[in-house]
Amino acid sequence: MDALVVADYDRFGGVAKASNNLVACLSSSGLEVHKYAIHSDPVFCEPKLLNYLRSVRRTWEFRESFQIFMHFEAILIGLILGFITCSFKQKVFVIHTDIYGYYAKSSLLKRFVLAAMMRLLRKRRVVFVSKEAELRAKDFFGLRYTSSIYNVLTESAEGHVFRERGGTTVIGSIARLHKSKNIDLLIRTFDSVCGGLPNYSLKIYGDGPERERLEDYAAQFSSFDRISFMGEESEPRKMFGSIDALVGFSSIEGFALVILEALSKGLPVLHSDCCCGPREIMDPFAEPSEKTSNWIVVSGGILVAPPEESGLYLSSLADNEGVYHQALNCFLSKLESFSHKGLPGAERFYCTHIAQQWRELLATR
Repeated sequence: MDALVVADYDRFGGVAKASNNLVACLSSSGLEVHKYAIHSDPVFCEPKLLNYLRSVRRTWEFRESFQIFMHFEAILIGLILGFITCSFKQKVFVIHTDIYGYYAKSSLLKRFVLAAMMRLLRKRRVVFVSKEAELRAKDFFGLRYTSSIYNVLTESAEGHVFRERGGTTVIGSIARLHKSKNIDLLIRTFDSVCGGLPNYSLKIYGDGPERERLEDYAAQFSSFDRISFMGEESEPRKMFGSIDALVGFSSIEGFALVILEALSKGLPVLHSDCCCGPREIMDPFAEPSEKTSNWIVVSGGILVAPPEESGLYLSSLADNEGVYHQALNCFLSKLESFSHKGLPGAERFYCTHIAQQWRELLATR
């Protein structure tokens, strides 16, 4: 049995990382797996149409293999090839976000495009990386053949990291610098809680369209000299080894692989209880759709209500953002008790379990 994994990008973003992890996992289980990236790098001025044509030609060469299409652009290629060959039997489409939530917050044009795509997927095999995302999409879009398979936790992501604090506690953010990640909210919450505490600092890892604006924004606060923009980091152990805790206030997630990696390394996590993924990872025995309207202590950290709006860039915390001050303050006070607890239900994300789920799915024609 051989398979082709098609992804939007080779190395850029969470989907690329999840795709690479899946290829490594399936290969280690005995499958012959190939990967093809539609775009090698995030160079947005390159002619996308040419890349799409190359991708259709490349996937055509593997038309006798099982084909796994990872996220939006790859799904488009898979649909095109399916209609060309008049066959979808060996094709699986993977959605890495809360597609219902994304649809609900999109413009009318985006809604039209997403609705059309989901209509074409209605009778196809669709995999979600979150059970909650699957249930929301299946109900709203009327999808018939869905399943949920978590992203795999690779061996390189496992194992506790220990950092010599030297009197300073480092809070870390690891995310694409996009409005939906609400890094501006994190900055003003950090300043509100730690502005007068010189033994706390904030490291922001990642890059994206909001970076320049965020750097200018951080400079407005009294704690700006303890806020560092670290850019992209290719070595996970170096990145996680430089922080004492992970904090994220995303409005929407597809799975939040970074939470999985942080907890597996013994780092405590404070994250928004958004759709989809954080609750499933941090509180595995709760219903995926269960949400807090305030904040709640769970295994390995704290879940807090997701922000109502993104990209506000306020000069200080708004009245309705006091919950983030409370959650971060409690989180830091309990940091030692949260540390090194590990990942609850870790076996759900191990390669042996994930590979078995994929093998069973691919064996279903």
